[in-house]
Amino acid sequence: ELPMLRRRIGIVYQDFRLLDHLTTYENVALPLRVRGKDEASYRNDVIELLKWVGLGERINVLPAVLSGGEKQRAAIARALMDRPEILLADEPTGNVDPPMARRLLSLFLELNRLGTAVVIATHDLALMDQVDMAFLACLTLGGVSMVRATAAGWQSEIAREITIQIKPDDGLDMDAALKKARDVALTFVGTRDGTIMDDSATARLLEPWLGTGLDLADLPVPRLVIITIDEQNPPDFAAMRDLLKTEVPQAFLDDHRTWVDRLVSMARTTVLIGMGVLILVFTAMILTVVFATRGALSGNRHIIEVLHFVGAESGFVAREFQKHFLKISIKGSAAGG
Repeated sequence: ELPMLRRRIGIVYQDFRLLDHLTTYENVALPLRVRGKDEASYRNDVIELLKWVGLGERINVLPAVLSGGEKQRAAIARALMDRPEILLADEPTGNVDPPMARRLLSLFLELNRLGTAVVIATHDLALMDQVDMAFLACLTLGGVSMVRATAAGWQSEIAREITIQIKPDDGLDMDAALKKARDVALTFVGTRDGTIMDDSATARLLEPWLGTGLDLADLPVPRLVIITIDEQNPPDFAAMRDLLKTEVPQAFLDDHRTWVDRLVSMARTTVLIGMGVLILVFTAMILTVVFATRGALSGNRHIIEVLHFVGAESGFVAREFQKHFLKISIKGSAAGG
């Protein structure tokens, strides 16, 4: 069972682990050979993959002749040869140049889209920078903006209306009480209109809980009066409550303040969480750029030493790297990355 499990996993070793007595072609074809496949069925695929990773001219040479970067590419090709379900890659781009690193990354991404789980361990933060951090930032910002706009819309809708609830009581003329409550509310400055909800509208409100075909005459269901108010100049709710209590004792005024406060609190919490995520994304982007630059400097130490040997000052070296990363940034922004 263990060999069968291992056949589902592709491994890219940092130290390549190529067999010295086998050619490049034979090393890459080894996973298919141990599976008992006929060479005629895979030869063209192996050659095509070797050409894709830039080893088309090195098919029949031994590993001792290959450079470190070529060995790295051969190890990657071997791991990918039979399209594994899981790919474990240890520093897969550590010995290749940036263009080839980008090609290999695109191959990993394509494998992932086709269903292969790709796990990469790397110190190459330039490789990590290929992740769409800008997309994540825009997605987070868009989500925060949507929550704020939606919450503001809800708050505005709730703030435009207040509700007067009249509870049934023995001997109460409900229709007269509804009209009285509406007229009392409309005497206040800041109110615009009043609507009495009829039996059918009240029944529709209760349908999700009590179903259809309700006879409100058999149920002690409160009746509602909807008062539209001026958001910019709302009425005096306390005075309205006092007057309603005097004129219609069964009336209860609900200005929805509790719901508005909860809604605002929820929206603010969501926005704060989104802003926190956005800050983390931007921080990750900044750290990625910083460490990618440091990694580039470290990886090109021999070039920097040569420049110093020929008399270049540190400022000159820094400007060259700045120009290089500026060009990369412009290319990335032009491509939408």
